[in-house]
Amino acid sequence: MAKNGKKDNSFLVQGSILAAAGIIVRLIGLFYRVPLNNILGDHGAGIYSSAYNIYAILLLLSSSSLPLAISKMIAERAAKKQYRNVRAVLRTSLVFSCFLGGATFCIIFFGADFFAGTVLNAPETAFALRLLAPTIFVMAFLSTMRGFFQGLGTMIPTAVSQIIEQIFNAVFSVACAYGLFRLGMTAANGGPDLAAAYGAGGGTIGTGVGALSALVVCIVIFFMFRGRFTNMVRRDRTEAGERFGTLLKIVILTALPVTLSGTVTNISTVVDQSFFGHYMEFVSQTDQYMPVWGAYSSIYVLLTTLPIAISTAMAMSTAPSIAAANARGDRAGMLSKIALSIRFCMIVAIPSTIGLTVLGGPVVKMLFPYNEGSAARMLLVGSVVVVFASLTTITSAILQGMGKVVIPVTHAAVALAAHFGFLAVALFVMKTGIYGVIFAIIFFNILTTILNLRYIMRALSYRQEIRKTFVIPAVCSVIMGAACFGVYHGCFRLIHRNIVSVAAAILAALIVYFVLLLKLKGIDELELLDAPMGARFVRIAKKIRLL
Repeated sequence: MAKNGKKDNSFLVQGSILAAAGIIVRLIGLFYRVPLNNILGDHGAGIYSSAYNIYAILLLLSSSSLPLAISKMIAERAAKKQYRNVRAVLRTSLVFSCFLGGATFCIIFFGADFFAGTVLNAPETAFALRLLAPTIFVMAFLSTMRGFFQGLGTMIPTAVSQIIEQIFNAVFSVACAYGLFRLGMTAANGGPDLAAAYGAGGGTIGTGVGALSALVVCIVIFFMFRGRFTNMVRRDRTEAGERFGTLLKIVILTALPVTLSGTVTNISTVVDQSFFGHYMEFVSQTDQYMPVWGAYSSIYVLLTTLPIAISTAMAMSTAPSIAAANARGDRAGMLSKIALSIRFCMIVAIPSTIGLTVLGGPVVKMLFPYNEGSAARMLLVGSVVVVFASLTTITSAILQGMGKVVIPVTHAAVALAAHFGFLAVALFVMKTGIYGVIFAIIFFNILTTILNLRYIMRALSYRQEIRKTFVIPAVCSVIMGAACFGVYHGCFRLIHRNIVSVAAAILAALIVYFVLLLKLKGIDELELLDAPMGARFVRIAKKIRLL
């Protein structure tokens, strides 16, 4: 029975691999953004984030949807041992990636002035946008390769390439930002504004270098795997192979809803910035527009997306595993995977929310000393976004795995329309400033989650387990938060060292939460074994008689 359970939960193991890689990637991202933001300041960080938001939307249009779409198609064919068709999907996807990546490169390179000046009302972002353009082309191929491996049930190539990508990104982003910032300061008639624009552009160079290094890693892994894959194709006895035109149509129809869903979510960031920019003009605070937006996008968003990486990783493994179960007609397997993936996300998201609420101020003070406390207040008010953004991510992936690829797009579009109405009232009527943007994002994720879960429950007669998924993690997290608060302030009063107090509080939080989660039966031994370093945690728990 245990063995079967382990086999059935292999998607959770793969999700855990990606989750572990996601944590490493986010931590690297956090640590390199500290010197990067300190080089650029709030103004330069605002320029960098503004350019990156446009890049993220165009990246979604060209390639970000491909791993999920391609992995779903390959998982469905691999489940039926149709390896010739798997190969055909890969070839078709590479051709599609070349065309789409090239077209998007032209759009972002030649349209940089339009996006910067007209859309964002921030002309200084054009330089950074042009430097980001080649990355779009590279990412199209990288996304296809990652989708191929994920569809075959292994997340290791994606995980390894993500870590390598982020390491190169970190090194080159900081080095190039520093070099170009100094160049901007010493240029003829240069000054802080020109230096900020140049430095932000330099920071984007690392993104391209990182993507290229990750693509090289995936290509090397593919050639190492090629012999085994060729043998799988040779043993395939599928009589009718799928044609290029048919597969291209399927790729487009599969990727398009995923693309639209992600674009709907990400376009909200650009529209939110546009709303906020006009609001700052409305209240005659245009000089504070970019610094405030920089604190929001480069500190608040950065810290809240770190735990959301877990949900993203789970989504990438959940969708193809549910698609494979659906192709086999395994309804029980689908329900089990849905329940486990949602619970795994909440076990991480709920304590992360409490931790950011309690320690947000000290962490911002430690990592971003140039910020005067505005980002800490944002975290205190808006850290709950972690829970609902995680639920939005995982429930959208579940629907895509079920083959209901249009449904999450529809739900996101409905929520986005309501979100913009909410934001307009919060800004121009209630005059809540940047907190209106935060509340609107939380509202969007709550509404999307409700719509997604409602559909899943009706379509599969699914009933969400409440006690182990939400109640126990919440109880453990509240007690953990109290311990974390006490340890931090106790240490700080004794030694007056913020960094040491933060480290002690985080360590205490991890221990308290882990012990409580096991004592209250929020997770059992088999589930713990599926987590990153699970076997080690099980051994420790048994030694101290928690299991």
